[in-house]
Amino acid sequence: MKIGVLLTAYNCESHIDDCLAPWLKLREEYDFVIACNSGMFKDYLELGIPEKNEGTLNKLVKKGLDCLTAISGKNLIDEDHSRDISLDFLNGGRFGRGSKCDLLIVIDGDEVFTEQNIRDILDFVMKNPDHDGYRINFKNHTINKGLFTYDYEHDRIFWMNRHGGIRRFFFDNRFEYGDHYDGKSTYKYSDSIAIPKSVAYVDHYSWLSDDPRTKDKILYQNKRYHGINHEVPLGLRCGFEWDDEKDAVRFSSTFWSGRGMEVPVLHQMTDGPYTFDFKLDFNRSENKLTIETFETNENCLFEISDINKQPIYTCDMSLSKGSNYWIMPSTKQFDLDETFEGFNIKVKKDNQLIHDENLYLKIK
Repeated sequence: MKIGVLLTAYNCESHIDDCLAPWLKLREEYDFVIACNSGMFKDYLELGIPEKNEGTLNKLVKKGLDCLTAISGKNLIDEDHSRDISLDFLNGGRFGRGSKCDLLIVIDGDEVFTEQNIRDILDFVMKNPDHDGYRINFKNHTINKGLFTYDYEHDRIFWMNRHGGIRRFFFDNRFEYGDHYDGKSTYKYSDSIAIPKSVAYVDHYSWLSDDPRTKDKILYQNKRYHGINHEVPLGLRCGFEWDDEKDAVRFSSTFWSGRGMEVPVLHQMTDGPYTFDFKLDFNRSENKLTIETFETNENCLFEISDINKQPIYTCDMSLSKGSNYWIMPSTKQFDLDETFEGFNIKVKKDNQLIHDENLYLKIK
């Protein structure tokens, strides 16, 4: 079985070596066919943003990829058509000058999988072959490396030999299968399943303050993510904005409040253990910690401190599989206290530490 790896890589020089290393290492073992499209999208040109891809491209040409397409100058194409060029090669090529693949994996140049991530993901796919697509959970590094937002789950793996084959991309990772084309570019695929975080939780280095791409990405998303019928207002297209005073990226309050959502809490793995048997978060409006999607029946001790490890609250809880819980550690309005950064939460079972995580409400 041939596995097509479709890489989109623009202006990601600092990530591209780590991004490609595991795929190249496992290339022969899994019969990976790697096709890359690298070039500035025309939306950037229309925004007046200069090209910034020379460093990335210089690295890519030395990798020995199966297909590398570089587009530059004034006759640029959009993101979807850029992916279509690589897709055509992985579909066998219009003139038979490609490699017909059975499975498609879509990655970006700032996503860093480990070799074990790749092995475990493919093992999951092969054990669950009846789905058309598979969603990968990404640890979406935000503002600073090591801090991440929950629930960044994205469709990234698809069977290519079903429903008449993948015809073309029409928005991000949405595409048309050959026998589902309706002329309106609204069809994606019929069925996908999430690959659990316990199988693979992949690093995605996006929306970082020290990343020179971030300012451009904010402009790009505000231009591109307008909805199929341009129904999304400007302030609701990008969840981030640039803070000129701090020279850093921050969450856009307009975006989150306009969509009726809370500004996300940032998470950080410590040096201690980390479990995927549940998900910790903080509800800003209700001033409480939430414990969601518990996977087992357990009695656990929750030790809640501030980021500096000053104790706030401790409680024993009997948790049942499939239930959600919450803890209100104090009547203090944590989100309104400018001096309060966030929580450290330790979870113990039978006197053994099973989870240690920081939750940041704000970044100073």
